[in-house]
Amino acid sequence: KQHACMIGLHAGVDAMLFLRKSYQLTLENVQRITVYTTPFVGRLSKPCPKSEIGAQCSIEFALVTALWKGNIASTHVLEEALKNSQVVGEISGPG
Repeated sequence: KQHACMIGLHAGVDAMLFLRKSYQLTLENVQRITVYTTPFVGRLSKPCPKSEIGAQCSIEFALVTALWKGNIASTHVLEEALKNSQVVGEISGPG
């Protein structure tokens, strides 16, 4: 497994990493991320997870973390992101 999140999020994370690298994207220069996903991923995903397991299932959290850090290769990255107010502050739910 390439990313420390559920497999249903991998395509989105890969897309974010590609866009980050191709366009030098950062948390500071991205205003909004719109993602279309499956109903299954949508049901499991909670925008502001409180635990590592929740972070591994959250498309919102995974994409913002990938944008911020450039990877989510380990649970250590997720733990660091959960404690980072800049990452957490950038996340909002569907809308």
